[in-house]
Amino acid sequence: MRDDLDAAVAGLFQAFQDARLSEHVDYCDHCVDAEQVDALRVTPLRQLTPEQLGPFLFNAVTTWGDVAYFRHFLPRLLELVASGAMEDWSYSSFLPGPLARCWTDGTEEERGALSRFLSAWWSATVSHRDSPCRPQDVLEVIDGCGMPAKLYLDAWSNNAGAAAVRHMADFIEDWMLGSSGSARFTAEVDQWLRNDASSVIRDRVTNPALFDELAEVRDLLSFHRDTPMTEFP
Repeated sequence: MRDDLDAAVAGLFQAFQDARLSEHVDYCDHCVDAEQVDALRVTPLRQLTPEQLGPFLFNAVTTWGDVAYFRHFLPRLLELVASGAMEDWSYSSFLPGPLARCWTDGTEEERGALSRFLSAWWSATVSHRDSPCRPQDVLEVIDGCGMPAKLYLDAWSNNAGAAAVRHMADFIEDWMLGSSGSARFTAEVDQWLRNDASSVIRDRVTNPALFDELAEVRDLLSFHRDTPMTEFP
């Protein structure tokens, strides 16, 4: 899975290789220091650090550069995000907006590379218990980009590994404490919890110790199943 992610990251750099920096970039000098802008300009793309790209992510497209400017940094940003290096920079809140613009305005090659990256990132995340990113955060990025979550939820349901099941249990517990996201995303997850996720947690766990470990999650799913579905706009 992680080899697939490495290949998908390489595909991003290939697809966006023509996204060059212009000589001039607009930015709000009340929000951004000139030294920060210069650092992004002179540092080779693959050597940019989270400390350099974090402030940019906070301001990208709004007060620092436009979509064309953001496209240049996108492969490195996504590489760092998937590695867990951007965890302190609230990537799940600030990345979806400009990423969605790159998807909408991108070429077929760029959209294909982004799609392969998201799929590989998702698979690597749910397949390993020590994943640097939480499935919740990956889904938040996917939803924030305006992409349906069903494809990724279905892939999760079809992953029978213990790591995927434990991630699923964590997600269910967090979701029951309070969900967030678009109306479509909430409806997709709600339907998934009532059907595929319940089937996995209740019927497809064959390890007795793991089955016992999931007792509270099964109770949560029973409560959710017996609660009328919310009407979504």
